Amino acid sequence: MGEVLDLTELSKNLEFLEEVAFQIEKDFSLIAFELKFKPYNSLESMIGEVESAIESVRHTQPNLWMKIVYRVDLTEKQYRFAKGLHGETSANLAKGVILREAQKVYTRKMMK
Repeated sequence: MGEVLDLTELSKNLEFLEEVAFQIEKDFSLIAFELKFKPYNSLESMIGEVESAIESVRHTQPNLWMKIVYRVDLTEKQYRFAKGLHGETSANLAKGVILREAQKVYTRKMMK
């Protein structure tokens, strides 16, 4: 209990990365988003594509974006934190989404 998720080792596992990519696509299915550059060799390598999708949907369909946030299961606190960071908002949100998706995949693996 209270264990901190260490993504350093997990992000080297190609199966884990594939599962995270699948989870992102599943939660972003409202906009028919698919990651194009699979397979990925790190969580960080997904940021650019996720950032582009977020940037697009936030500006063209903000109501749909909030449905995606709900599906990803970003808490209000996580969402506000990501938006409040210095730098590009969509990039920070992409990092938050990828981290949350990795947490979901990890939790699912631990429950098996």
